Amino acid sequence: MVDLVRQATDKVRESLCIAERHFSKSFALDDVLFDLGGEAAGQLVYSKKRASYKIRINRSLLQKDPNHVINQTIPHEVSHLVAFQVYGPKIAPHGREWQSVMRDVFGLRPDRCHSIDTSSVSPKPFVYTCTCPKLFRLSKRMHTKLATKRRTYKCKQCLGPLVYSHEEKLHVESRVMEHLLVVSKGQPFSAEHAKMLRDLVKGFSVGRVSVRYEGVRGRGIRSLISALKLDESVVSAEMIGKSLPGAVSHAVFFACPGDERSLQAAKKLRERSAVVRVLRHPGYEG
Repeated sequence: MVDLVRQATDKVRESLCIAERHFSKSFALDDVLFDLGGEAAGQLVYSKKRASYKIRINRSLLQKDPNHVINQTIPHEVSHLVAFQVYGPKIAPHGREWQSVMRDVFGLRPDRCHSIDTSSVSPKPFVYTCTCPKLFRLSKRMHTKLATKRRTYKCKQCLGPLVYSHEEKLHVESRVMEHLLVVSKGQPFSAEHAKMLRDLVKGFSVGRVSVRYEGVRGRGIRSLISALKLDESVVSAEMIGKSLPGAVSHAVFFACPGDERSLQAAKKLRERSAVVRVLRHPGYEG
């Protein structure tokens, strides 16, 4: 997986170079993240407040169909960035400007959607029927809306309401954090930090955890073991040192605003293909 992330990152740089040669101008891109979930293969994120651009890639779909994500999705997202910076922010997302970049710069057909099978990353196990011989598979969210009568769906062909039939047992690929690094700098690690981590890793299987801290408040580490339902043998905790552990697949930094050291460490881990989040301490005021 590390090699795929590196290939995808290189493809982003290569695509930017092609666009810069074509338009004879440079383009701003602040980060490439591999943290996108759901059915989307890629996403361009623009923050007007920070004037920053980020490209997010779906790691699960990259692993499932690397050829499509690297050779289609990445030029697709880079085309969004290029069109946005060349023609302005008011253009249609998949309008003629974006289509022109896809065709003229990258020589690709401007397809809006990918063709990767997403059933394993975004399952739709709830089967519904209508008055015509047709089956509809809905997600848990849509099924809940129908079950609680907050929403009504109709078949576009017969206009009959969808009626619940049964739930299929689908195979869903497990999501794994091989090695999670947790860093708490500026405040002691506490039970509140553990609760935030519990919500962040929900749905993942965690292999091992390394905690680096400047101090611990109360039962912080014990709370982490309990919240993540881990065996003590897979958790190591020690004071923050000069170096970070190796082979980190995921990392969470709890830091105060302006903590450049944590930001630099997070950047280095991203360069090693780790998935990294930088968060404020729980209850931080300042």
